[in-house]
Amino acid sequence: MSVVLIVLSVVLALMLLMAGAPKLLGAPAAMVDELRVTFDRLGVSRSLMRLVGAAEVGLAVLLVVAVVVGSELLALLAGIGALVVLLGALVSHLRVKDTVSQYAPVLVFLAVSTSVVAVGALA
Repeated sequence: MSVVLIVLSVVLALMLLMAGAPKLLGAPAAMVDELRVTFDRLGVSRSLMRLVGAAEVGLAVLLVVAVVVGSELLALLAGIGALVVLLGALVSHLRVKDTVSQYAPVLVFLAVSTSVVAVGALA
């Protein structure tokens, strides 16, 4: 596993964990309220919000495992999984005609996920 893939995997894992844990665990309160407002605007239920959080946390764990065992394949699969989740988020934001500033974090996540997939595929 290359150093570049390790760094990208760790960065993406941290990003996914920071994004997914509040959705899954429901804390801290102020962040959860903001998430609920966003998910309500997108027309997404609380159950789906928790499912998205679980997917993000699960993908973060998979990326950490990939780094620990040195598996490019696991990193690639986690990156693809992240792309699927994030493309769903982007479509949701575009569907309700959000401004770019409202979905800019999704674009950053997509860039990092795409980098993990590209580097993982070339490994």
